[in-house]
Amino acid sequence: MPPSFKNMTIKAKVIASFAAVLAVTMALGLFAILRLADVNDQAADIRNNWLPSTRTLGELVERTPRKSLRRRVKVATKRGRPTRR
Repeated sequence: MPPSFKNMTIKAKVIASFAAVLAVTMALGLFAILRLADVNDQAADIRNNWLPSTRTLGELVERTPRKSLRRRVKVATKRGRPTRR
């Protein structure tokens, strides 16, 4: 059975404390790496699936006829000028 912490020498206590801090730091680092892998997977999903769709939608909006848009704006406003409230 290992000796209790009270009965250990100062040197042994310091070594045990540093070993405990090192173990906790390594566990935290491993946890961070695993979580970053999940974030990377989600970022890849956005990059591969969502951004191309957004780009395509932007190109579609860019290619829509401006003439019908101007007509709609003119109908929605008085004589082509925005209404003031």
